[in-house]
Amino acid sequence: MRVQVSLELGGKNPAVVFEDADLAEAVPTSVQSAFSNQGEICLCNSRIFVHESIYAEFVERFVQEASKLVVGDPKDPKTTVGALVSADHMAKVLSYIDLAREEGMSDD
Repeated sequence: MRVQVSLELGGKNPAVVFEDADLAEAVPTSVQSAFSNQGEICLCNSRIFVHESIYAEFVERFVQEASKLVVGDPKDPKTTVGALVSADHMAKVLSYIDLAREEGMSDD
């Protein structure tokens, strides 16, 4: 059985990717879930728990898939991720990026 589970927990929704998950399905689903509607809906995954035995491959594939997203004007058909709703929201997003860097996440 190949399993990926997503839980709705009031905006702090984890996805759980088990050791036997089909990464060809789990990775694109995780990227879509994390970034759909700029991550501004309650069903978006805000964290992903991945079994340690597949973690490195999952991260590599996730980064490859996420790098395909096109950030831009929501009216442009080529855009897959649009703008944030306000300057305050942008500041909040940037603060989380800074926090991730402080906690050891890299830009790579």
